[in-house]
Amino acid sequence: MGVMVQERFGKKILELGGNNAIVVDKDADLEMVVRSALFACVGTAGQRCTTTRRLVSSVSTIAGSFLYILLFVCLFV
Repeated sequence: MGVMVQERFGKKILELGGNNAIVVDKDADLEMVVRSALFACVGTAGQRCTTTRRLVSSVSTIAGSFLYILLFVCLFV
């Protein structure tokens, strides 16, 4: 990953603190991502230092699909 960023002269962001992120690839199972993200964000009510605060995706279409599934799960489950 570092080499890819370096080749395009991009800036690096290092994850060194307790601000945990979930990284979603384009071929991820979005239903599993939603379940995992919900638990990671609110499943322990903030009582763990591994609580997720961000979701990172390289493809913008994933964000729309993720939000749609998340909304469905929150409203109907």
